[in-house]
Amino acid sequence: MTNDQIAPLFSNSEEAHPDPTNSHLSWLQWLALGIRLCLFMPIKITPRSSMRAWQFVCFVLLSIALDIALSRLTVPGPAYFYAAALPMQWSTFVISAVLIWLMVEHGSERSSALSMPQNGVGTVGTILGLTLCSSFVYLLVSYGAGIAMAHAKSSAWASAMAWLGWVSYWLILIWALLVALRVYHLMGVRVRPAMAMALCLTGLSILSQTLLPWQLWYPDASESTSAEPAQMRLNQALFESQTQLLKTQLSQLQAQRPAQHDVYALIYAPYAPEDVFLKESRMVEQVLVKRFNSEGRIISLVNNLKTTLTHAWATPENLQRSIQAVAAQMNSEEDVLMVYLTSHGAKNFKLASSHWPLTTDDLNPQELARMLMQAGIKHRVIAVSACYSGGWIEPLQTDHSLIMTAADATHTSYGCGTRSELTFFGRAVFNEGLQASASFEKAFAQAVPVIKKREEEAGKDDGFSNPQIFVGKDIKPLLDKLEQQFSSIKQP
Repeated sequence: MTNDQIAPLFSNSEEAHPDPTNSHLSWLQWLALGIRLCLFMPIKITPRSSMRAWQFVCFVLLSIALDIALSRLTVPGPAYFYAAALPMQWSTFVISAVLIWLMVEHGSERSSALSMPQNGVGTVGTILGLTLCSSFVYLLVSYGAGIAMAHAKSSAWASAMAWLGWVSYWLILIWALLVALRVYHLMGVRVRPAMAMALCLTGLSILSQTLLPWQLWYPDASESTSAEPAQMRLNQALFESQTQLLKTQLSQLQAQRPAQHDVYALIYAPYAPEDVFLKESRMVEQVLVKRFNSEGRIISLVNNLKTTLTHAWATPENLQRSIQAVAAQMNSEEDVLMVYLTSHGAKNFKLASSHWPLTTDDLNPQELARMLMQAGIKHRVIAVSACYSGGWIEPLQTDHSLIMTAADATHTSYGCGTRSELTFFGRAVFNEGLQASASFEKAFAQAVPVIKKREEEAGKDDGFSNPQIFVGKDIKPLLDKLEQQFSSIKQP
């Protein structure tokens, strides 16, 4: 195949010999030329046209600046610049220059066709400069997909962007290959060396992306308020401290007050890696104290490094001991036990538990039902703030129970991310709903449309969480008395 045969692949209106007296182009003309090359539009160029040295340097600096700026946009939030990645990424450019020089030396049609003006950067520099000018277009396209994926508001959109990113990567690689072939053709390089060089540089690009996958920007965890805390250090002193903590918390439970209905509470937050569950446990405790005067009647079991010396661990064993201790202080006919569970939930309805390096078991609704039954807890208000928590209702429901869940059995809930202050359910039902009413039913009814609106605004992509409530027929009279007893308390 000759140059005459390959030329129609690009354009049949390119001028091979413009006026040599106007061989130097302005930097804007070179940039426009690169864009037209990239878009396979007709251009005017001659092998005698040479890019000036200052123009070449400008295009290199512009490419580096664009690379740094656009790659920063692919990392949301605080980030730090990894300067060592820059020379590694541009080492492929140096290798390309050497290979192109070899190609020009041994792959030209004739040396006179590639002679360049004395005050330019020569054939190799011009080829590299033209390649840089044309690369600006697909650099913007490539980073555009990465930026869209990094800032996707939903998992479905992020997944689609990730798929699009891989497709665009290979399309851009083919695009760059064709543009390189066109540049070599216009600069008078024979077809076979040009094709070999284009394929070689394409392979080099793939290898550099695979073997040297360093990026210019990385998330800066040191500036993030949601960074996961340091790992807990297990030792005998800590185990002994935890044993004493639980005993102290249980011993401080206050007895039932005669002639009134008391609300006791167990708050269970077993997932240590995310602070949102710790924050939610604190919020619920504060709301119950203010609304139902439950101070001294609340046990909070929390897995979190920040509470290792202040709260007993949230484990099924500690939960069972706490339920038994509360049952010993309650009047089973007059009082209510409020159980608040907050963590990640799974489709098998288990409540996630994690406090590395401590091994903890996940809690399921059947275990909680057994604990409550064995302790003789009659009147129960149970709230489960977790995905798929609707699956907890059937195993726990009794005529003397009220059960609220953040979602139904087939949907996720929302607001349990590392950056969250509170889950959508906890915030709407407890932090807001119970501020306006001493009725769990009314607080729940008020919260549901609020949760739906917030999920829509946040871009929840798997459908409305659909919070659920079950109210046993025999608990309603007692809950009505609680509402009358505490409705007069003014909330701040």
